[in-house]
Amino acid sequence: MSSNQGDDKARSRHEAEGPGLTRRHAVQAAGLLALGTVGAVGTAGAVGSGPAMAASTGAATRTGVIRLASVRTVQEGGLLPRLLNAFQSQTGRQVQVHIGEDVYVKARAGEADLVLSHFGHKDAQAFITDGLGQWPRMVLFNSIALIVPDGDPAHVAQLTDPVKAFRRIARTRAPFIVNAMPELVYLADNLWHAAGRPDKTGWYRDTGLQQEAAMRAAAQQRGYSMWGATPFLVFQQDNHLPLRPVLYTDELFHRIMATVVVNPASFPGANVDGALALQNFLLTPAIQALIRSHRHPDVDQPLFWPAGRDNATEILLPPPSGTG
Repeated sequence: MSSNQGDDKARSRHEAEGPGLTRRHAVQAAGLLALGTVGAVGTAGAVGSGPAMAASTGAATRTGVIRLASVRTVQEGGLLPRLLNAFQSQTGRQVQVHIGEDVYVKARAGEADLVLSHFGHKDAQAFITDGLGQWPRMVLFNSIALIVPDGDPAHVAQLTDPVKAFRRIARTRAPFIVNAMPELVYLADNLWHAAGRPDKTGWYRDTGLQQEAAMRAAAQQRGYSMWGATPFLVFQQDNHLPLRPVLYTDELFHRIMATVVVNPASFPGANVDGALALQNFLLTPAIQALIRSHRHPDVDQPLFWPAGRDNATEILLPPPSGTG
């Protein structure tokens, strides 16, 4: 990356506004985060378990830094750096970022002002019902992909309906390797019912394999599977298995993600004003359009879809910017 800060800022603005993202741009955007221009990208660490620790984190309010804890997919898919670069460019606010699956652990420890996670994250409901977080706002969907082997023996890659694809896999008895992550087991069961409950004997292989192990089995057996598009692309960077992702616009293959601002009554040292500013920014029409236009350098279809419309319009969505 160039050491000229003016060039870096101009490049960041271009990335925030433009519809595409090259591999070089993704690396540069991640570099901005790592260097602290937007914030520090962290990994999971040892933290406490309750809001009593929040008193030690009052520096966030004094400095104005917004502490964001986010799950991996938006960072690894290249979207989060673009969103934060746009936010900083337009508001001048600084964002410190923690990336990991322990986002609500960080928030409970008083180490986050805003959480970005899947709505179905295992810790999300308890965080809200325990009174530690405000009502979640829907921001975007990420995509689950059908994983297709080289040669596509069931000839499903060009189909636009995932149910038709699954039905054809069943009819041809091509191996289908269940990725035993709970949300993917649920999706596979949805597809099986929608496809008419075909006999599973011989081709439907549910042996408890998850994630990388399921992908290796699919490659070895020249079979199909499912996984999140982003983790699959990250996995393929180092493995290069004879597999490729097929994406669908069908919402059955989308997982909704939301932001949660911490409750200031539980975390008096939190930068709630800054967290609300970032949360509202993510729902603006321009940023929702950026989410839809974003592309991963290895995929020419969207990995993320805007979900701001799924909030209560009169309360959560920003007012219209014009009459056009």
